[in-house]
Parts: sequence; structure tokens; C-alpha cells
Amino acid sequence: MMRNRSGFTLLELMVIVTIGSLLTMIVMPHIDVAGARAQSAARSAHMALAAAQQRAVLRQHDVVVDFDEASMTMRFFDDANRNGTADEGERQWTQQLEEGMTFGRGLAPAGPAGADAISFPEGPEGMPRLTFHRSGSASRAGGFYVSSPRAATSITRIDEAYAITVARATGRVQMHRIAGDNWTEAF
Repeated sequence: MMRNRSGFTLLELMVIVTIGSLLTMIVMPHIDVAGARAQSAARSAHMALAAAQQRAVLRQHDVVVDFDEASMTMRFFDDANRNGTADEGERQWTQQLEEGMTFGRGLAPAGPAGADAISFPEGPEGMPRLTFHRSGSASRAGGFYVSSPRAATSITRIDEAYAITVARATGRVQMHRIAGDNWTEAF
């Protein structure tokens, strides 16, 4: 007498794995990893600046952001005594762009962040600098671009360039993307 067994036979399992593999091979070329990485890098930069602005308000002291284009890094520090330098005891941290991403707009037209890769004026160390004040305002309106390497070499990939802007009066940080020839706010 045979017992009823539930489950899959080895043959059925192999058929399922084969079908899954075929579907993966069909779908994978259509997944745009570079585009997703560019968007992720822009969102990370946007969130890091928004967090710095909130920190300035919550801690009631300036938070300074230096943009190091050579290492694709944003360097942050609390400036409790408002002297513009990172002193001992003042918290410092960095945020690096995702690997392969760069400050710049590539072949995309100039947009809300201006014509340069980073439009903030240089600080004492020769790097572009932005300061969030305890009121939440920023030292200057401006912004920067984040893009993939493909956005620098292909006009068909300018959609992989993003602009991050900061309003001076409110310190509001916004992210923009290009749609056709126009820049629109990205959410």
C-alpha cells in the first residue's frame, strides 16, 4: 500500500529552477543598474544635507559642509563656536558618493544648481562650502549635481544626472531630475 506524499519530486523542482533561470535571463538586460545607482547616490546626498540642516536646528549651532570633488565626498562638522573650523570636540563625519558616481551634470543642460558641478563658494580649505545655521537657514543659495559616468558620455543618458539645491532663507534641500530638456523636482 502506498502512502500519499506531499511535496515536489526532483524532476518538478528542476523544471521550476530552469523556468526561473530563463525568466531571469530575459529580464536582467532590462534592469538599469547604473540609472538606479545614480538616483540612489542623489537621494543619499539629498538626505545627508537635509539631516545636516535638521541637526543645525536641533543642536542650535552651525553645521558646515565641505564638498571634496577629488574624493567625491561631503565632509560635515558641527561648528558650535561658529569659527568655521572643525575644532577638537566638535563632531565630524563624511558622506561619500556611491562608487562610480561624480559631482557634475555630464551632458545635461545647466539647471537649478547653476552651470558648475558645485555652485557654493570656496571655504578656507579651497573646497566649496555650505553652512547651515541654527535658524535652519543656509549661508548661501546654491546646489550641486550628481551623475553617473554614462551621463558624461551619452546624451541619451542625461536622465542619470540629478541636481540638489539649497534655499538660503529656509535651508530647504530639494532634489531635481531632468525630464526631456527641463529640470523638475524629484520626489
